Amino acid sequence: MPGKRGIKMKVELVLDEKFLEASKALIRAAKKEVYIMAYLLAVPGMKKEGKIAGLFKELLEAKNRGCDCRVIVNYTVPDNKISRDNRLAAKWLTYHGIGCRYVSRNRTVHAKMIIIDGVTLIVGSHNWSQRAIQRNVEASVEVEDGKILKEAKGRFLELWKDADWMEA
Repeated sequence: MPGKRGIKMKVELVLDEKFLEASKALIRAAKKEVYIMAYLLAVPGMKKEGKIAGLFKELLEAKNRGCDCRVIVNYTVPDNKISRDNRLAAKWLTYHGIGCRYVSRNRTVHAKMIIIDGVTLIVGSHNWSQRAIQRNVEASVEVEDGKILKEAKGRFLELWKDADWMEA
């Protein structure tokens, strides 16, 4: 799709459960970095993994390949269900050597982004939860555009620098 100045950009709509396969494929293809920002990351239960487990598996494999993997999640005080789920995810992530932080000053991280190698961005409404994948009506967009990716990655790194470590 031609953008401004005649430069081509890739934009694809990723609806509902298609987010799962698109995200897994992109994380699987990552060569150097995977940056994730989400309102909710719900680690699958031990008894019943569910479909969302594939995202965590791909993220761990990216880390094991040597990719820089970082996650920013929402956290509020006083505690609520989202904060508790995110704290469990942080515990899982940090146990596996993946950095996890939350934005301080009691701000809500409502953005949902996955940035792969500074080249591809998925941004939209999908949280990393069974509900988002299997029940909700969700819409995200996969984008490959240098200017947009530079801005998204810059914002992520700015938030990361000022964020607090997620205590598991």
